[in-house]
This record gives sequence, structure tokens and C-alpha cells, in this order.
Amino acid sequence: MNNQDLIERLKALPPTASVCHLFDGFADATVDVVYMAKNGTIVLASFNEGIDADCYRPVDAPLFTPEVPFWRTPSDPKEPT
Repeated sequence: MNNQDLIERLKALPPTASVCHLFDGFADATVDVVYMAKNGTIVLASFNEGIDADCYRPVDAPLFTPEVPFWRTPSDPKEPT
């Protein structure tokens, strides 16, 4: 599915509905973050998810190095720090 197809399908759904990701038979992982990955795909993720492979990091994330072995999606801004 490409971005245009996704947008068209989303237009037909209620605009205030929660968006979740189906994983292992359960749709309990919310989609909180959307970004363009270095490999050109659009990634939908939950808050504070670890990403190991450099190709799935956002285009502006630091490159994989021993000092930065993985990248995390942002934390929920509503959560206390």
C-alpha cells in the first residue's frame, strides 16, 4: 500500500477513531508516531519503540554507530519525565 492509497482509505473512516496496529492477533498497539524512514517507507509506530536497523530510522535520526546502537521513537508528551 502506498501513502495515497492509505489516505483514500482513511477518508472513509470516522475521523475521531483511534488508530492501532494489529500484531499477533491483537490490535492493542496504538499508532502515535508517523515518519518517513531512511529507506523511503512511511513508518507508523507507538511511542518509545526501539529501532535497531538504520534503514527504519527517521531520515533525520543519527546513523547507526556503536555509540548510538538503536533509536527510539519519541516518548508520550503527556507522560511525566
